[in-house]
Amino acid sequence: RIHYNIFYCLYLMENAPGIVQSLEEGRVDLCSSGWADIQLTQEQQRILNHKIQPGQTVKIMALAGTGKTSTLVKYAEKFPELKFLYLAFNKAVAEKGKMVFPRNVTCKTFHSLAFGSVGRYYKEKGKLNFSKMSVFSISFLLQNREGQSLFVRGKTVSQTLENFFSSSDEEICEEHTPLWFKNTHGQWQLLSPQEKKISVEEAREIWHKMKKLDGDTEKKYKMTCDGYLKLWQLSKPQLSGYDAIFVDEAQDCTPAIVDIVQSQNCGKILVGDPHQQIYTFRGAVNTLYTVPHTHLYYLTQSFRFGPEIAYVGSTILEVCKGIRHRSLLGG
Repeated sequence: RIHYNIFYCLYLMENAPGIVQSLEEGRVDLCSSGWADIQLTQEQQRILNHKIQPGQTVKIMALAGTGKTSTLVKYAEKFPELKFLYLAFNKAVAEKGKMVFPRNVTCKTFHSLAFGSVGRYYKEKGKLNFSKMSVFSISFLLQNREGQSLFVRGKTVSQTLENFFSSSDEEICEEHTPLWFKNTHGQWQLLSPQEKKISVEEAREIWHKMKKLDGDTEKKYKMTCDGYLKLWQLSKPQLSGYDAIFVDEAQDCTPAIVDIVQSQNCGKILVGDPHQQIYTFRGAVNTLYTVPHTHLYYLTQSFRFGPEIAYVGSTILEVCKGIRHRSLLGG
């Protein structure tokens, strides 16, 4: 504990008002963006001192409650001549962004961009399913075969499609099939090579019919939200008109989304907490660890709690995840 206290005291000394003022003219007023009048930390100032350039990938490792949103708001305000695209996974987060970011920032979700480019055509044809295809509905699309029940096969095909949608791959292959399945007796079994081959064939057939926009007989194969996001990724979209992209909660990006973001020519700023990944069930990969970067910054001082709780959190990260090079600090 004494080591943490010493580290915390040194951090407070480094971030004393006099030091921060020499870097960025003292206190920064965030009232124009609806934020309280606060003094940015040295970590936040360091980020604001970096002007994003085309082709750069900047990562901001922001621990819990360390002010990542206020940092992005001030970043956009500091460079009003630049146009930013703020991308979130949740519609509510994107809507909140519209209220707090300045006018040079456009706030969207990945799915809303994909819908505007691809998904709307399926809605116009009555072929859009705003939820996932259920295992029950998929099982009705499969042919009877000896061996597994239709429902068990429907589950396997459903997982194969979901894994493909979240991947960056162009075709469905055996890598997208699950390793295990639960049989009709509730027992887990390894998927055999033959069963994998059948799952791939059936998933490919369903995907082919999902993509078709013509023909009334194909309406039972409706396009899903993750499906049109996948189609958008495969179309290699170019988000022109922006100087940089903010990707919020970047730790929850799927390989498909990573492929979209990394294929852009503008600057990319990936922000998130690598310890708060919640979308692994959707095929998310921890982008903050896997994607190469040109610049790396940290936000470690939390404004949600003081040093006592921060010490507990920092200890948990060290013991459970082996994080020793960065400590969580209380505000």
